[in-house]
Amino acid sequence: MKLAPTFEVPSMSRHPKTGDWYPAINKPAGVVHWLKYSKEAENVDWVVILDADQIIRGPIIPWELGAEKGRPVAALYGYLIGCDNILAQLHTKHPELCDKVGGLLAMHIDDLRALAPMWLSKTEEVREDRAHWARNITGDIYEKGWISEMYGYSFGASEVGLHHKINDDLMLYPGYIPRPGVEPILFHYGLPFSVGNWSFSKLDHHEDGVVYDCGRLFPEPPYPREYWMHVFSPKTVLMVRPNYECLIVGEVLYGLTPFVHFSYLIGCDNELAELHTSHPDVAISEMYGYSFGAAELNLRHIINKDILIYPGYVPEPGIKYRVFHYGLEFSVGNWSFDKANWRNVDLVNTCWANFPDPPDPSILDSTDQDILRRDQLSIECARTMNEALRLHHERQKCGNTHIETTSNQIIEEKPMLARRVGKFDGNLYVKSNPMPTTASSVPSIPAEWIMSLTRINLG
Repeated sequence: MKLAPTFEVPSMSRHPKTGDWYPAINKPAGVVHWLKYSKEAENVDWVVILDADQIIRGPIIPWELGAEKGRPVAALYGYLIGCDNILAQLHTKHPELCDKVGGLLAMHIDDLRALAPMWLSKTEEVREDRAHWARNITGDIYEKGWISEMYGYSFGASEVGLHHKINDDLMLYPGYIPRPGVEPILFHYGLPFSVGNWSFSKLDHHEDGVVYDCGRLFPEPPYPREYWMHVFSPKTVLMVRPNYECLIVGEVLYGLTPFVHFSYLIGCDNELAELHTSHPDVAISEMYGYSFGAAELNLRHIINKDILIYPGYVPEPGIKYRVFHYGLEFSVGNWSFDKANWRNVDLVNTCWANFPDPPDPSILDSTDQDILRRDQLSIECARTMNEALRLHHERQKCGNTHIETTSNQIIEEKPMLARRVGKFDGNLYVKSNPMPTTASSVPSIPAEWIMSLTRINLG
């Protein structure tokens, strides 16, 4: 009650006239009481009404959502099938106006003043209509009239002529699959959901006192890192969707790590940060969108420069790096690698295709130890990428057939995955012998950290 400005209303859980125990009636009853007795209700133009079992993920501004006087905005409650059958015909004169809405309601205060008494009245009416509590009429899986308040709202809105702008992107039940590109501003945890072997249902905590026990929390869900480690096992091919990247596909992982330092993001120190965050003093050198978002939330990071290295950079003595980030061109002698040159080459779906082999470490000059360590890591990174491709081809059961290539033509075996392949540019380099002949031809890398990365090309 002390966490935010609160207006306390008398409980109507036990109906004063019928004795019916129905806590959900407090929603319309509380709104009616607030409109009548609250000073705040006299000084507002817009009202947002939410359910108690929701998590707000962002600002909810009625007019930005499209709410107008006479046209509230609401989330979709598709299971209110009573809007389409005898229930609406019995309880409203305008069943054709019955909207299946709830969860999030954003409306003008004048509309709420007209609606609230009818909302309460229709809730009482539906609650008393026990003859029509059946699931095939109400959609209520418990058949106990628990969603009478929801119908009370829809029928009440029909009676006063309110027609809603329904937005199905505002709210998401955890456990449902989100639409691509949609960020719901509400989580509604009214239904059971699970992640792996962990699950949550609010019904399990109705009478367990979790709210009143100091320091007690709900069962903790898996950490994202643990979940992804389980999902992306060594035998899983990581599919990268267009416009999204899972982890950073330009990195070779030897383990999942804390945040690393991207010192070239100088915009954290100049007017770019001042334009895009109200807390530029806490923006750190990550990619700008991430950095500015973290700054908005006042998130501080533990930055570790000993986790990631770009091949081609001189390593610090004694540091065992866990991540190679091959986002920049690097070279060893006359050999070089630049991932930009391989964007249109389909190595993943061409049997035994791989990147050009780097030089053998035995030819490296040991005169300058810094240059030696730099080149050794560059070779290790290149070999690791080729080893990942080799393991992928083995899992796809490629044959032992050699692939003939020229500078302008690719003769490719049957693709391993049914997909549309982009146009190839340049040379496709393959080994003359597609299978390694000795164990020394590949780096010593734990097999569990080798993952195949596939980019889906819809172009």
